[in-house]
Amino acid sequence: MNSRDIFSADQDRYRILFVEDDRDQVELCKNIFFEHNISADIANDSNRAVQLAMFNAYDAILLDYNVHGSMSNDLIKGLKRLNIEAPLLMLTGKDPSSITVEAIKSIFYGAYAHLDKCPGYHEKIPHFISSNVNRFRMQKLREQMKDDVKRFEYTVENISEYVVMTDPSGTITYANGSFNDRYGYLKGDVIGRDISVIMDPDDVKDKLQRVMLNNNPRGWSGELTTVTRQGEKIESLMTIMAIRNDTGSILSYVILSRDITERKRAEKELAKSRDFYLTLFEGFPAMIWRSGVDGKYDYFNRSWLDFTGKSLESQAGFGWAKSIYHEDIKARIDTYVEAFRLRRPFEMEYRLLRHDGEYRWVIDMGRPFFDQDGKFAGYIGSCYDITERKEAERALKESEERFRYMSFHDNLTGLYNRAFFEMTMNSLNEEGFDVLSIICIDIDGLKMINDAFGHKAGDELLVAASNILTQAFMDIDIISRVGGDEICVIMPDADEALASARKEEIISLLKKYNDKSPHLPISMSIGIASSSEGVSNKIYDIYQRADDDMYKYKLSQSDSPRSNIVDLLLAALAERDFIAHGHSERMSMMAERMADAIGLPDVQKRDLILLAKVHDIGKVGVSDKILLKPGKLTDDEYEQMKKHSWIGYNIANRSRELSHIASLILHHHECWDGAGYPDGLKGENIPLVCRIISIIDSYDAMTSKRPYRDAMSKKEAIEELKRCSGTQFEPSLVDEFIELVENQIMEHVSPASKNRKKKTMIKY
Repeated sequence: MNSRDIFSADQDRYRILFVEDDRDQVELCKNIFFEHNISADIANDSNRAVQLAMFNAYDAILLDYNVHGSMSNDLIKGLKRLNIEAPLLMLTGKDPSSITVEAIKSIFYGAYAHLDKCPGYHEKIPHFISSNVNRFRMQKLREQMKDDVKRFEYTVENISEYVVMTDPSGTITYANGSFNDRYGYLKGDVIGRDISVIMDPDDVKDKLQRVMLNNNPRGWSGELTTVTRQGEKIESLMTIMAIRNDTGSILSYVILSRDITERKRAEKELAKSRDFYLTLFEGFPAMIWRSGVDGKYDYFNRSWLDFTGKSLESQAGFGWAKSIYHEDIKARIDTYVEAFRLRRPFEMEYRLLRHDGEYRWVIDMGRPFFDQDGKFAGYIGSCYDITERKEAERALKESEERFRYMSFHDNLTGLYNRAFFEMTMNSLNEEGFDVLSIICIDIDGLKMINDAFGHKAGDELLVAASNILTQAFMDIDIISRVGGDEICVIMPDADEALASARKEEIISLLKKYNDKSPHLPISMSIGIASSSEGVSNKIYDIYQRADDDMYKYKLSQSDSPRSNIVDLLLAALAERDFIAHGHSERMSMMAERMADAIGLPDVQKRDLILLAKVHDIGKVGVSDKILLKPGKLTDDEYEQMKKHSWIGYNIANRSRELSHIASLILHHHECWDGAGYPDGLKGENIPLVCRIISIIDSYDAMTSKRPYRDAMSKKEAIEELKRCSGTQFEPSLVDEFIELVENQIMEHVSPASKNRKKKTMIKY
């Protein structure tokens, strides 16, 4: 766009996107737009605005600062991410107290300009739009011009031709890299010297005089002999042009030259040759070929032969075809043969084998040529290496595809994201459908998993759940992650029977997955809804019914979904820690008898029995390498094992059924003397239930067989309890427990071994 286009833009018909949720304001602005030849698409919410901006080109986007009660800053950021080539214009608040704040915020978040909603502001909108569109276009033009200048400077510095600039007196002010390399100067060495250092002084004076007197913008062109710093003479094809100001005065001279020493030498030799014109092609950077009236190739220039590393003899006839990539040969030959038959030019791209073994993309352009009598004499063509261009095109395409994929897919699971889900819902809502089902799925206990094991574990569970769902559905079904733990599936052309079948398939796949004893089992709540007679078949009503059905599914379970997750975790732990099989059951029975013996109140008794069952639930977060190690743990491994108290605490806190004993799970490894973990509680600061469970847990561990030791006898275990009384255990509770053991109250629940070797207390 040139400056004349920009400054005449007031007469243009603008197309804008107007984001406003106030109908009265919309109607009023529509009239203003119509009067001033402005075409406007209206969006009354952010989602619609982003959707329109994504698929339409606008001269400007006009936004109200508040849409449906929320600020448009997030919308501005969303539009910015789309790289929209249009100014974002903000309409800010009505009252003076908010105008400045809203204006500053809108500009901060990326608005191009703002207009205050003062009385009569509607009449200012057309000028506000046109002036900012013009300013925006001019800004873009300046940026483009800067880029053009940079590209020009880069091109001049790196082209193979020699470029020199002088002031009006002939003093050199610039020389490009090609000149310095060829003429033996370091960068900057030649600056400030007279141009006569490379040219005959008389020639310089004569040529500059001609250019000065001649107003032809092309200047003077011809051949001159120049000299390098080392004294080597170079035959040059030179053009000298003058750069003038508005009054015609010369500001500087530009000298363009090319080394034609070799060409001049060749011209003398080729004057005797009938193939004079072909030999000229030898110096061309392009790869030149020629074929005769029989279609066979009979000439390739030096660029072609250097590129392929082949001899002229090997390429002649149709030998050149051997250097073409096998997938491209047929198309290349067919194109040539057809063009040859019709005597018309052709152009095509294919891959040609370079001398180093790499296939490079080339563009090959061939044209028929005729002799002096107008008879067809064959074809002559030129090839250029376009590999970099092809790679850039491929990279751009991949980038566009990657951006589109990322715009509509969830980064973690690879499922469609909420944006794509809502776009699909809106599309179906507008276009309609015959039969459709929606399945809503909630990943139960995900927040519990995140809190207990960290977000990495939660992410792994989400990915596993997504893989299960992908197996259950067909490609036509649209699976979208619409929330942290929520997944919705839109099933086009699927009735209720098919949706129910998919639900059963999910349940079956979940069972198979969980039966493999995964580290973290998966539980899902699933709801379905389908279009049918007698109910509303609007897409959002079907979605709402599916969501309601999903919550009914949750309520229909025997326990809460979080409780189910806890049960699954305990089952997974039992499968992993097969060494301690039956440990929780034995502890529960001993806990009940101990509670009865010391007269615990019912509430504490229930807590004690429940704690006996779930005290080690945190071990699901301990690696199998540590949990199943057949020997004593190292200090580092023991530190990892100790974390199971915190993990169990976090799991229990997320469970309605266990939250009241979460602190008991946390402190069930505290010691009477304060040497326990995690908080080093001491004496009666340790909850009574924890003091009891510590004794029961230790006794069962000592009297149970392990791969790395035999079980202690009842007598040995009692002696160890006595030894640790007052340090690890509360003395009075130890006495009560020992009395129960000696009176055989605990006898039938203890798996004591016949092996009588004495063992020390193990870390547990």
